[in-house]
Amino acid sequence: MEKGNGSSTVATLTVKGPVTLRADVLSSEIEVVPGAAKSVKASLLDCTSSGLQLVERGDRIEVVFETRGNGGWPRIPGGIEGKLRVELPPGSHVELTSASGDIMVRDVGGNVRLRTASGEVHLKKVANVEVMAVSGDVTVENASGEVRLRTVSGNANVSQWNAATKLEYGTTSGDLDWTGTCGNGCRIEARSTSGDVKLMLTPSSSFELRYVTHSGDVGDDLKMQTIDTAPTRHGAGSVHARYGKGEGLIEAQTFSGDLHIGRK
Repeated sequence: MEKGNGSSTVATLTVKGPVTLRADVLSSEIEVVPGAAKSVKASLLDCTSSGLQLVERGDRIEVVFETRGNGGWPRIPGGIEGKLRVELPPGSHVELTSASGDIMVRDVGGNVRLRTASGEVHLKKVANVEVMAVSGDVTVENASGEVRLRTVSGNANVSQWNAATKLEYGTTSGDLDWTGTCGNGCRIEARSTSGDVKLMLTPSSSFELRYVTHSGDVGDDLKMQTIDTAPTRHGAGSVHARYGKGEGLIEAQTFSGDLHIGRK
């Protein structure tokens, strides 16, 4: 572990290859990026005197923060300020928990699991994604695997280009803006109480749509083939439609939010 002039702390650990990183913070920002093939490097930036260590526990590498104080109380835990930056071997997995503070994981290529109360989340070029967030927007850019998102009030912006896309999205009041391809093997599930769901699909997509709502409306720029509808006095009611050969499946459910199907 290296300490500078009180403004940063650096810890490094030699590993055999891709690892699973685990970190729990209170309010620090987190950035995770690819680094050397056989090394993990963690840097705590813009802090006062907190330190950190990298601890190997089986196949996981944990970031452990030091508390600070003058030998008495109050003892201030680490991870409540500044920015944590971690460089991982490409292909590594990431597991993070945060009370607040923005989180960015980019170009690492492995699976990502996040739990956050508030703060923005931005994930780019990762595999499988699982995010639980109370507030704060979530962006998942070019995910190659399955994406599972649970939010209360934050919006979600997701792009997936695999024809066999898997997406599970649930929210109370956040909006979903999704872009990608839905073909053979695709399964998209989106459920919202008052948030809107917007799906922008490539022309090569092929899927069936099943939509149920209490008072939401449907916008269809793809001119899908309608198989069945059951309108109510409140709004759309239910819609069963098909685009192309109907190889994939999109299921959407809202209470008062709208559904929009567009062309990418």
